[in-house]
Parts: sequence; structure tokens; C-alpha cells
Amino acid sequence: MLITQTEAMQRLGVARMTLWRWEKRGVIARAQAGRPGVWYDEARVAALSRDHYLVLRQVPARAQTRSRRAKAQTPDRKAGQ
Repeated sequence: MLITQTEAMQRLGVARMTLWRWEKRGVIARAQAGRPGVWYDEARVAALSRDHYLVLRQVPARAQTRSRRAKAQTPDRKAGQ
């Protein structure tokens, strides 16, 4: 059975952009239904919801990496005083 993109987002607790990223990485694939809109296989979404924590480990936390770089580049205020 197929479910809509909105249903998949709700079941997985993720945003539309996250589903798009997962598609790019091959974590999930769109079902070819011949209908308008984005559809996913319900069984695959159910498997992802069970293994959601594993999927999260596969996606790098880019925001954390950027914040570390930003901290490293920020001059220490105490040193300048």
C-alpha cells in the first residue's frame, strides 16, 4: 500500500526536507504510482520508523560542524582586553 508524503512525514516525525535528503542518500525511495504527488511504500516507512535512530546516525549533523568552526574562528574576548 502507498502513503502520501504528508503521512510519511507524520509517521516518521520528520520534515519534508529530511525525506528529500534521505531520498538523495538512498535511505528511502519514492514509489512510482503514476499519480500526482509524492508517494512512499508504507512497509518501507514502517521499517524506517522502527529503525529511525539508525537513520539519524547516517545523516551528518552539519549544523554542529558549522558551530564548531564558528567557535574556533571567533576570537577570545578575554585575550583582547
